[in-house]
Amino acid sequence: FRWRGHLPLMLVAILAMGCWVGCVEEGGLIPDDDDVADDDDVADDDTADDDDTADDDDTADTPDGPVHCWTTAPINGRIAVIEIDFEQGSFFEVGRYGSGAYDAYHTAGVAAIGDELVMPGYDGNDNRWMRLDRSSDTLEVGVTTYEDSVAATPDGRLAAFCGQGYCEYDSFEALQEGTPSHWTSTSVNASRLSLDGDEVYGAWHSTSSLSVFDRHSGVQIRQVEIEGWDGWVHGLGAHGSLVHLLVRETHEARVAQFDGHTGELLAEVFVTGLPHDHQPSGLWCAPVEESPVDETDEP
Repeated sequence: FRWRGHLPLMLVAILAMGCWVGCVEEGGLIPDDDDVADDDDVADDDTADDDDTADDDDTADTPDGPVHCWTTAPINGRIAVIEIDFEQGSFFEVGRYGSGAYDAYHTAGVAAIGDELVMPGYDGNDNRWMRLDRSSDTLEVGVTTYEDSVAATPDGRLAAFCGQGYCEYDSFEALQEGTPSHWTSTSVNASRLSLDGDEVYGAWHSTSSLSVFDRHSGVQIRQVEIEGWDGWVHGLGAHGSLVHLLVRETHEARVAQFDGHTGELLAEVFVTGLPHDHQPSGLWCAPVEESPVDETDEP
């Protein structure tokens, strides 16, 4: 093949070929620099990066980061704090605190406020209000109570059911005295609770569903059927539209993460290796960036 001396035609063909190679990539046109938005012009929310999408195990993140949960277990007269990582599908012991914990200790709910953990702990005969101060490594055992659960409010108060109502207390002393700073009646029948903002998740001791109500008015917001769950609840923790349940079994404890609106099962971790009489109980959850547990502490 020859161009037969037609230089202009040859130049046009070469330029056209160059444009085709430079302007097309993988079957699509490459826009000019002026047509491409800079990194600063593209909102992060418009694209789903690794942090915005669930991992292969369907664990979910909140805007504050991935949610971890913590539970407690009595070991050799002390209370062990165990952290559950749903992304890794693992758990580890953070440390052991206090002294004089009953071997029969268990609880259905824990309120974590700073270094303090407040819970109604079983002493072998009755439930008693207990306060564990991790900073001073002390465990205070208080008065008996009929309540099975307590939770922390967003503003650092203690929340618990009280008779036919929902109560909030300004301090551990007020909780023991039964003098709430806020009370509202509610039609929700539950014995376990956890707060996610102004929403209170309530569960009966054995159930297949959760009731969600407003902490200010007591009005029920929704009922959530829990996927694959129909049994005991030994711990309840909510955060960022995620809800978590714990059940003690013979040689392990199951901690499961659900969507707080649909009840869909997202992830689960099995806590194993503890003696039967020292199985975990109680649950609280938070983003790891706002962890209520200082992971630098040594056991």
